[in-house]
This record gives sequence, C-alpha cells and structure tokens, in this order.
Amino acid sequence: MLVVGAEDPLTAEKPGPKGPRSIDYDALQQHVADFPDKTLAEHAKHFGVSKNGIFYALSKLNITRKKKTTTYKEQCPVKR
Repeated sequence: MLVVGAEDPLTAEKPGPKGPRSIDYDALQQHVADFPDKTLAEHAKHFGVSKNGIFYALSKLNITRKKKTTTYKEQCPVKR
C-alpha cells in the first residue's frame, strides 16, 4: 500500500496497531477479580476482543492462571 503525501511515493505503510487499545486494563482487572473462574474466551467475549488480546493484557497486569495449591495427599483423605 502506498502512502499518499510521503517523501518517497514507494514507501510502504508500517505494520502495527492503528488506533488506541480497546481493552481497559482497570476494567479487565476488576472483571477478573469478580469472575475468577471464567476462561480467556469468556473474558474475550465480554470485552469484544480476541483470546490473545486478553492473554496479553493479563500478562501486562501480572495476572497468571489459577494454580492448584494443594498436594495429592491434601486432596485425598484416604492417602493421608
């Protein structure tokens, strides 16, 4: 695609984001706090963006996936 009005008429337009981010990080952080069991797809549908967009935004906010905190012995009373 040619850029009209550029110094060199054969200069290609640079790739990248064309506008502002569509995810409000504060709203996303509050939504994750309110609904911690929702999946990336469900969060993405709520905000109208892709799953990768939600993943990127959560990584920017240092929010990781929910991890199990109990060991096998704690989960199974018979094995204790």
